[in-house]
Amino acid sequence: MCHVLLPLSFTCLSWSRRRWGHDRRVAERLGKTLTAMMNAPIDTGSSFVRGLRGYVTAVAAELGVGWESCALDLDTPVSAYIAMDWRLNRFPDRDAALLWDERHGWAVAVETHSGEDLIVLAYLGGGSADGLDSVVANPRVVTRFLSAVRAGDHSVGQPDPPALRPAGNHDELTARFTRFVEPVAA
Repeated sequence: MCHVLLPLSFTCLSWSRRRWGHDRRVAERLGKTLTAMMNAPIDTGSSFVRGLRGYVTAVAAELGVGWESCALDLDTPVSAYIAMDWRLNRFPDRDAALLWDERHGWAVAVETHSGEDLIVLAYLGGGSADGLDSVVANPRVVTRFLSAVRAGDHSVGQPDPPALRPAGNHDELTARFTRFVEPVAA
């Protein structure tokens, strides 16, 4: 099952209830429609989606994490989220996560208590020695980066988001994901 975070969220449902006031039936129908849309399978035949999923799956596998801990957001800028099953010593009461987006590449973050945006601790940044740029870094490079951040090594990564590429042009990203796509059975 492919987990996808759609741009349609609880705020849409909240807005719809305010918009239609007391007509609960309209709001309930809209809520059921949004739930069905959020649970609907995505078109995994798309080369871009297959490539992104293959890449995130490869990184998750390198980390020893299953696909059930991953989420993709296909809205521009495209992004991914991998939940870690451990916490950083510096933040013992916050869950850790690995984030990816098409503009900044990989980042290590911790969850907030309020459900707001995650707090990014470090970005992988710069190019990698294996010939892949850091937007589509080798999964082993991402694992080493995460391990260094977890160990408190501040010499790895950077605090500010690197401007690695503009959002969009998914054909370019699809080409970079090619090595992570599993062949489709005929």
